Formats: sequence, structure tokens, C-alpha cells
Amino acid sequence: MEKKLFDKVIELTARIKVRSLQLTSVKEFVNLFNRNYERKINPEYFYWRAFESGSNSIFFEARDGGIFCGTFGLQICTAQNLDKKLCLFVDWIIDERYRKSGLLFKFLKVAEEYCVQKKICAMYLFPNDLFGNVLKQLDGWKMVVSIATLEGNDLESNNTFNKVFHTIPLYEKTNFQNISDVIRKIIYHTNSIKIDKTPENFVWRFAKHPIYKYCLTYNELAFAVTKIFTDPVTGKRFGDIVDFECDLNDKKLLKELFLNASSQLLKLGAESVNTWALPHTTLYRVLKLMGFSETSQERYFCVKVLNSDYENLYDFSHWDIVQSDSEIY
Repeated sequence: MEKKLFDKVIELTARIKVRSLQLTSVKEFVNLFNRNYERKINPEYFYWRAFESGSNSIFFEARDGGIFCGTFGLQICTAQNLDKKLCLFVDWIIDERYRKSGLLFKFLKVAEEYCVQKKICAMYLFPNDLFGNVLKQLDGWKMVVSIATLEGNDLESNNTFNKVFHTIPLYEKTNFQNISDVIRKIIYHTNSIKIDKTPENFVWRFAKHPIYKYCLTYNELAFAVTKIFTDPVTGKRFGDIVDFECDLNDKKLLKELFLNASSQLLKLGAESVNTWALPHTTLYRVLKLMGFSETSQERYFCVKVLNSDYENLYDFSHWDIVQSDSEIY
């Protein structure tokens, strides 16, 4: 979409004011979210996602007079091999009455203005195919890659366990220091753009999550974060391996890590185990050899570079992405 047309569409929303999300908007935020998504939230999620310091986020709300007509958040991130910050566009929701009003484009403009002011080098998000196809028509936005979900179920019959791993439930929220110590000792650096997770951010993201219950499978060399997801429509239970740290040069350790994490999920009643892996990565090749296969479920990865010195971010081969880099896992 040309800039003139983009600006003209935004003019149609002149009466709608965008401001920082207010604490007093909790009921409206929760109601709007639950009307639009199958995954449901509560007020605790609102406070955790938008206002706890560990999230490194700023949220906005849109109002048409007294009507709460939309919201979105910006999560500020650092990454390995990148000297500037990135911004993840999260939890964008628009009231059904305003979906054809141009409000989405106004959100994108507000987000970009904020990022430019903060000298952030790029914005990124993980849209579905509908939103992804809209984004790639806008100036500067590119759909960098379609991320396939890999699924495994009967893994133990084709693989053997050799290393000992421990599993602790992060959701019990009993020992944040112990969790931080485990994470701090197991951080590997690669040549890829990889979103940082400090121990403090890790505790916020996984141990303090108000809805999802995560577990940590680990030993002294590697860890994986897992959760059980129950489909709200079908009632089926699926296991997700949402994050991990491992020496990618040690394929045997990587295989053992995912085998142990998958085994724990299957024991908890998961019908299958899902995770992300981009085709150019070592993880993808290891998982395929283990018996994981691609599903029809896809998630798109879209980027808009705001500083021309960072055009390499449009090349997906520079990225290393896990499910937890998206806010929905």
C-alpha cells in the first residue's frame, strides 16, 4: 500500500484517540480479548502482561469517545549479535465494530513512531495468514518466512535415552532464585539473531504466567521449557516445547534434550508434541531424524526494518526463533 493511501486510511480514524493503556481499563481489555480469541484470559493476565516490569512492554488503548475499541502492546527486546533493540508487536485486538475502520493501520503508525523515537532498529510479529498477507502489502513490511510446526508422538520407539534430565514445575512459583541459577549457567551464543531471555525475564515469562503452566526439563548442559495446551474447542491435549538452550554443535545432547522433554509431555497426557524449527537450523534436521514431521499449522514471521543499517534482518537465515518468542505460546 502506498504511503499516501496509508495516510488517507488513517485520516478516517481521526476521531479515535490512542493513548497509554490505563489500569482502569482492565474489564474492557479482558472482555475484548475474550470476545476475539479462543484462549481466554482473566484480569491477572492484564496486570501481568501490561504492567509487570519483567515484560519490558508498553501497551496502548484506542477510544472512540467512551468506547474501548482496541488495544495493542509493544515488547522491547534485545538479541544476540544485534547492537540495537527490537520491538515485538503483541496482543493487538480490535473491536469487531471497528475492524474496517483503518484502526489497524493507525496502530501500526503509532507503533512505528514510538520505535523510531526509541531508536529501535526493527519491528516484528507472528501473524496468522490473513494478517500476514495484509502486512506484506504495506511499505517496509516483509513476510520473512512461514514457520512450520513440527509434531512428534511415537518417539521413544525409535530413540533411546542416555543422559539424565530433571523436570521441575515452574508454575509452583516456589523458588525463583533456583530457576534463575539454572538459566544463568546455560546460555549459549550462536551466530544468529536470537532473542535474549535474562533470568529475570525468564521468571516473568514462564514462572509467573497467570494462565499457562510451564515445566523446566534440564541438566547441567541444556534445558527445555514445556507446557500442556488443551484445545478449548476439541478438548484434546497437546504438548509444546516452547523454548530451549543447548549447544547446537552437540547433536546428541540436542536429541536427548528434546526426547526427554517430549517424554515428559506424553506422560502428562499429551496426544502429540509440537515445536518450531526453521528449515535452515540444526534443530530442524535433528527433529526430523527423531521422527518429527511438519504439520499443516503455520505461523508467519513478519519484519519491518526501521534503520537501513539492519536490512539483513529481512533474511530469515539470520534468525533463530522459538515458540516463546511469540506471546501466544
